[in-house]
Amino acid sequence: QLLAFAVSVPAGMMFCSIVASRYPLPLVYLGIAGICLQVVGDFLYSSIPSETQIWRGQFAYLVLAGFGNGLAFGTFYSMLPLVVTIADQSISIGTGFQLRMLGGALGIAAATAILHSYTRSHLASFLPANEVDALAISSQIIDTLTPEMQVWVREIYTEAYSEQMKLVGGFSAAQVLAVGLVWKRN
Repeated sequence: QLLAFAVSVPAGMMFCSIVASRYPLPLVYLGIAGICLQVVGDFLYSSIPSETQIWRGQFAYLVLAGFGNGLAFGTFYSMLPLVVTIADQSISIGTGFQLRMLGGALGIAAATAILHSYTRSHLASFLPANEVDALAISSQIIDTLTPEMQVWVREIYTEAYSEQMKLVGGFSAAQVLAVGLVWKRN
């Protein structure tokens, strides 16, 4: 199910390379377009209704976000030779990768905090504390609940996931700062 995202990221990178080599378009515009696609895809994906049924249209949102991710990623690394001297290019590539890893670690920590705080506060309204704690450790406890409770718990987890996707959209939008830092008029 994540194949839609995983395939569209390299497609976005290839598209970036093709467009940049064939058209005299400033790379910064490709980067902004990629960020916009990524943000729109992330926020559309976060707006999917909290249901336990899979809606097929959500994969289009993943393709949109993935294509934008690839486009933005390809653009930033294509821009390096244009904004950084040859002597500093290896350092800037290493720094870029380190900052991506740092952003990923911060994003995972924030998303985990959102998941735990959202599920704990919403599950506590109809489940005993020991079952809420058990769900925090393993989701297999859902199978021991009544069918009605299973649906409620799954809907709360889908709502928490939507909140996490809003965070991802926010991190995606923050890439505009990176574009602003590397933008040169000439």
